[in-house]
Amino acid sequence: MGKGGGKDGMDATGLKGEEAVKDRIGVLAAIACIAAGCAACMSQGLYFKDTRTALGLMTWGTAITGIIVAVLAARGRRTGRAITVLISGGGRKAERFGSFPMAHHPLELRHAVLLAAAPSMIALLYAAHLLAGPLSVQSTGEAVLGWSFYGCFGIAAYYAARSAEGRKLLQAGWSIIGLVLGVTGLASVYGLFPYPGAIFRTDETDLAAGGARLGGLLQYPNAFGAVMGAYLLERLMLLARLRAADFTRGCHWRGYIVSGSAFIYMLCLLLTESRGASLATAAAGIAGLCRLRPVDRLRFAKQSGLLLLCGALAAGPLAASSLAPPLLPGLVLLGGTSGAAIVAAKYLAGLGRRKKQGNIHKRRHGYRNRSRFLPAGGMLLTAALLGAVLSPGLVERSSRLATASARIHMYRDGGSLFLLSPWFGQGGKTWEASFRSIQSSPYVGEEVHCGYLNIALDTGLLGLAITLLWLGAIGAALARARSRMLPPFLAVLLHSAADFDMSYGLTWLLIIWMAAAGITRTPGCAAQPACPSALRLLPRGSLIALAGLLLLASATGARQAVSLSRERQALAAAASGNIGQATALLEQALALCPARTSVRLHLASLSGAAAQAGMLRQGLAYDRADPELWAALGQALSGSRPMEAVAAWEQAVQLDLYSRQRQTEALSALASLAGRLREHYPQEAGAAAAAGYKLYVRYEELAMRLAGTANLRNDRRFTVTAEAKDRGRELGEYVLRYSPVHR
Repeated sequence: MGKGGGKDGMDATGLKGEEAVKDRIGVLAAIACIAAGCAACMSQGLYFKDTRTALGLMTWGTAITGIIVAVLAARGRRTGRAITVLISGGGRKAERFGSFPMAHHPLELRHAVLLAAAPSMIALLYAAHLLAGPLSVQSTGEAVLGWSFYGCFGIAAYYAARSAEGRKLLQAGWSIIGLVLGVTGLASVYGLFPYPGAIFRTDETDLAAGGARLGGLLQYPNAFGAVMGAYLLERLMLLARLRAADFTRGCHWRGYIVSGSAFIYMLCLLLTESRGASLATAAAGIAGLCRLRPVDRLRFAKQSGLLLLCGALAAGPLAASSLAPPLLPGLVLLGGTSGAAIVAAKYLAGLGRRKKQGNIHKRRHGYRNRSRFLPAGGMLLTAALLGAVLSPGLVERSSRLATASARIHMYRDGGSLFLLSPWFGQGGKTWEASFRSIQSSPYVGEEVHCGYLNIALDTGLLGLAITLLWLGAIGAALARARSRMLPPFLAVLLHSAADFDMSYGLTWLLIIWMAAAGITRTPGCAAQPACPSALRLLPRGSLIALAGLLLLASATGARQAVSLSRERQALAAAASGNIGQATALLEQALALCPARTSVRLHLASLSGAAAQAGMLRQGLAYDRADPELWAALGQALSGSRPMEAVAAWEQAVQLDLYSRQRQTEALSALASLAGRLREHYPQEAGAAAAAGYKLYVRYEELAMRLAGTANLRNDRRFTVTAEAKDRGRELGEYVLRYSPVHR
């Protein structure tokens, strides 16, 4: 017995040591998640991948993860099979993943697959496009790096959620990210944080009722509103379950912190004037209301209505001042409304608990527990109507549907583009590379304003199916866990159907964050489902392959970052008049990243005519749908290969039909080319003039059709320019005079 006791003691000591190691790893993983989230916020939400901050973050993230995976594989950790041994009483022995125990951990191993496998699969789809030849090699490479980084983030979030300390930090990190976004957004309104692009200003009332909308660090009001709505719902779900004791010192004033942050998110949401974000938040809030216990539903409605009223009181004067309020009066109003919201939240929390005790008494005496959907819905509707009166900007924008017509055209054009390659897509940023050539009206939109359609355009039905199955699995897991992260998760998914939130890397990080934090269960809880009898993990060979792919992606990102740095140095040198240094730097940048079209165009402009054509032709292999590249090629070929120059200009116009600048530029170039060729090469001159006149006729027909169509938006100000009319008349006269076809 003594031996057995000693052995049990040694086992207990070993398990405690392993738990301590797991906690330390969880803390480090959570810190990595928080750092990545904050860096993503400060990098415009990772919307632009081709920046030094974004490339540095994604490169380092994938590189560190790749090194860790390679070290695990090199140490010969067995991960090919993990066997779960069920023992009497329903318990289980410790499993191992690498060197970390998994006994009674709150996040099942299948959740690790849920967090990291789908992003990795999508990254592989984009990598397959690189082999097949996408429309844009650079954009597809950025997508490979981005989705690899999301997969690495999922791995970090999984390890953070496996330990108690890591879970605490993960929850704290979620709040930190939200406050970074919300506080900086409000600080920009009051002039305390002058972040460029944080406030969208325009004279068009269709886009901003008061002339200004809050975009925050994301620099786009709709996406910022969706994120603020998600954070607001998470806070409201938590507020509905708080007790009056949570507003005391013993609970570290938790209730005040939650209600104060909820007020910030509500105010930011109202200042964005985003119709879609507000509707998505409301719809997801109703879903959250249905998931609450009956005793919490009415309190959820009261807290929501209270925050909406207080937020509308603060938002009304701010919107009237075009988000440029006087500092001191503005801060006084902010302090008063936020204080009222926080104090009232405490009162409602205590009131709800007292009513709960009364309801228990009624149930004990046989009273029927009536549904509280009707009073909760009535309170929310009343609060919404009062909020609309106090802050009318959002309602005023909702009555104008001019931008909706442009989106209908987008979706129709996106559907036709999708049918060109429905199964596999055409690679990264397919819409951005192609929409100018297929748009049916001159709307402005480098994004298709539907995240799911954008994924389908890039990766086809295969990528869309993987994404939908992944998101559906996360949603089902959150619903089974009755997690408060379900409503914010739904809000993001709903709004992504009508906007391009999914083009922000931050959106995917938050989705993974919600999954990791929301599926967590209490260790040793009886509700924890039993594991299957066997779990298959990655074998050592797969670990080596994974490490190699991650390191390859990070190396590509590093080369692109260095290329970007060289390009910026070259532009600075060219601006200072040092053309030789600029040329050398551009050559280095192009050697590091041949797919970078901007470098190729800058270098071609500094090179001789003989070198330009070959350099630009090579660029078409990396970016064949870029009208700038085709136009530069047409200009470069005009002196040596006139007929190829004509074809290049025709292609440049075809790829950007509703650009009056492109049309005018092509007509001027072809008129000049015909004039130069007229004396010595009259046949080629006639062909160039005929091609130019044909372009002008189509240009004029497009402008006339647009002018004759009612209620069709002309965001690109597409008209026939005066210069185009002169060049068109010149080309027409030449065709009538010299071309035998038109005599």
